[in-house]
Amino acid sequence: MSNQKSPNSLWITINEQKIHTLRLGEGKKLLIIFHGFAGRAEHFLELCPSLEAYFDIILVDLPFHGRSEWDKDHFRPADIRNLIFEILQMTGYQRFSLMAHSMGGFIAFKIYEKMASLVENMIMLAPGGIYRALPFNPILFNSPVRRFFRYAMSSNLVPKVMRISMKMKLLHKSFYEFINQHFATEERRKRIFNSWVSLYYFNLNLNKIEKLLQQNDTLLCFFYGTKDKITPVRYARDFAKNLPNSQIIMVEGENHFFLRKPLAEKLAEWANTYFKEKQL
Repeated sequence: MSNQKSPNSLWITINEQKIHTLRLGEGKKLLIIFHGFAGRAEHFLELCPSLEAYFDIILVDLPFHGRSEWDKDHFRPADIRNLIFEILQMTGYQRFSLMAHSMGGFIAFKIYEKMASLVENMIMLAPGGIYRALPFNPILFNSPVRRFFRYAMSSNLVPKVMRISMKMKLLHKSFYEFINQHFATEERRKRIFNSWVSLYYFNLNLNKIEKLLQQNDTLLCFFYGTKDKITPVRYARDFAKNLPNSQIIMVEGENHFFLRKPLAEKLAEWANTYFKEKQL
């Protein structure tokens, strides 16, 4: 990253809430990137040198994360669509590509579901959304359950439920350990609860998304670590089996949290090959 230019911080106001973004890259196509839970825009900076020759990159701090200032207790797809339109207006592009990691997969797939004709490529890094793990199942976020969880947040009840779920093999141990870390402080508990509540509104119609990917012949490229136990690659293989314009690229020895050099090298190989073939 020694030759990489410093990114510019840009703030975008959505319904009186402020979303922080970083912009860098010298490419002629727009790439919008969404991080996972407890992530932030800066976490992608090690990957950007692999892509910035091809893309004008916007890294987003999602609500409740990074430097974004979001006072509401949830966000919805309409908020993200408004964010996308603001980015398009700000940058002057008419179309864009998407990259997302983990929880950001829900966001990216929902954007595609709503705005497929504007999306050129989908670059998905071990995404949520196609894997309905227990904590990400939208049935958990209906109003009665939300009220119960809000009441339980200040106690040890939620970690106990998670521990029972792990013992019943409804939740992988590594996911349980990750979630447990984020109950350590009141601020972290608030972030995880508000993020979970927001995911209720990002319930995906996977059949519709599959048909849109087929109709638009949109490139869908998955990247996974070979040791990822949180979002197993088998779900991507199942989802992509009827999508001719899809790829799955494995990163040897990496787990779910793999936004670093080995993934950057795989991204560079993919981008150099893809854009050479497209003569871009």
